[in-house]
Amino acid sequence: FKLDETYTPSQFSIRCGTSFHDTKEILRKSIEAPKDWIIIDLQTADNKPLRTNLLQIVILANHENGRDSHIRQIKVFGPKQLSNFDFDNFTTEEFFTYGSIR
Repeated sequence: FKLDETYTPSQFSIRCGTSFHDTKEILRKSIEAPKDWIIIDLQTADNKPLRTNLLQIVILANHENGRDSHIRQIKVFGPKQLSNFDFDNFTTEEFFTYGSIR
């Protein structure tokens, strides 16, 4: 933050939807002098994970009224889903027949 504070976002918005035409703002956040990762939990009102096709992060303002923004990294994690799928069945001759593309 100290090296490039004019490039650091001070206010941002998170929007979601199925396409650009129907995005809705779900969060607006202001931050003061960020030093580490900013963790944002995106859940619905009944504490279920947010289900969306489009996640848009909009920079609304920068520190010291800077013109450009630098975002170093963004990580988006979804809930871990357990699968009842049995991977041992992929050893049959029929699987190997359709397992490659010519």
